[in-house]
Amino acid sequence: YVLAMVTCFVSLSAARLALDRVLAHLRRRGVIRATRVAIVGTNALALELAQRIAQHAYLGFQVVGLIRGSETASDAPSGEAHLASPQGETGAFQLPILGNFQQTRELIRRHAIEEIIVAEPSLDPQEVLEFILECEKELVTIRVVPNLLEAMLVEMSVEQIDGIPLFGLRETPLQGWNVVFKRAFDIVVSAVVLVLASPLMLLIALAVKLSSPGPVFYRQTRVGLDGQRFKIVKFRSMYQDAEEATGPVWATENDPRVTPVGRVLRRWNLDELPQFWNVLKGEMSLVGPRPERPHFVKQFRERVPRYMARHRVKCGMTGWAQIHGLRGNTSIDERLRYDLYYIENWSFWLDLKILFFTLFARKNAY
Repeated sequence: YVLAMVTCFVSLSAARLALDRVLAHLRRRGVIRATRVAIVGTNALALELAQRIAQHAYLGFQVVGLIRGSETASDAPSGEAHLASPQGETGAFQLPILGNFQQTRELIRRHAIEEIIVAEPSLDPQEVLEFILECEKELVTIRVVPNLLEAMLVEMSVEQIDGIPLFGLRETPLQGWNVVFKRAFDIVVSAVVLVLASPLMLLIALAVKLSSPGPVFYRQTRVGLDGQRFKIVKFRSMYQDAEEATGPVWATENDPRVTPVGRVLRRWNLDELPQFWNVLKGEMSLVGPRPERPHFVKQFRERVPRYMARHRVKCGMTGWAQIHGLRGNTSIDERLRYDLYYIENWSFWLDLKILFFTLFARKNAY
């Protein structure tokens, strides 16, 4: 028994070492792309963390540099200063200082940073929280070394990097095989609906064409997963060029821009039947936060805390907010609260529940 335990331990250690070497080799050759990470902090802890990441290629991270956490360092030239390893071995481990704490959003764009780890004990907890919410607008994942988390959110995720614990905003269960399962469900259901509903869609297309001048379908740019833009497809329910004079505005009850046929379609959600094609293509899901137009996303990402977190999952034809009547010209903050609940508490059964109640959701359908 003892021999088996020792053999197992040695085998696992050897396998992990071999995997590290193979992955490191593949990433150096560009075969596998690593997640680009920046670390806030220029202290020993930040350097130790960066070094451990570099030593374990299986983690899938590449540290692109450090971000100073203090305002006093703002005069340091970006990309020029280097720090030696905490072990004191000159030249053994060096990283560039990309800039300071206040420049983070600019640095994210300039260096294509995908994740940030905060390892600066001198930062105030409230300052760190505001920093997390600010970076979330750029759809960047944030992790924080635990001693910075006093007075922060209760809903947190916990991870480890070679023994160093990291806390962050709670992530969605929609990862790994859950994503595959949800996508398979989307494909099957959307394909079946498109086939079975094709006679109804043909009649709707004819009614739209005969009721008012203009195209049958209406295509509009929306913002989806990871902030990517796509063209959503709907049956046209408004008069042609309805927003030419006003620009993008919310639909309201008894909206004069909506055609008589369009009013019926909106009341029964029939104008959204073509979106099953968006689902089949993978641009949307059956269930998820409703996609919004870039014009409004640009406004809300700056004004509404955590608004961009709703883009961490694929947008949907219907959602938790919609079945509670939060659609159209309703509170964005309230709608976001329901969207975040869905993202953080996703399950297949929750999706089924939302799909079922969507059949009866009529509130604010205009």
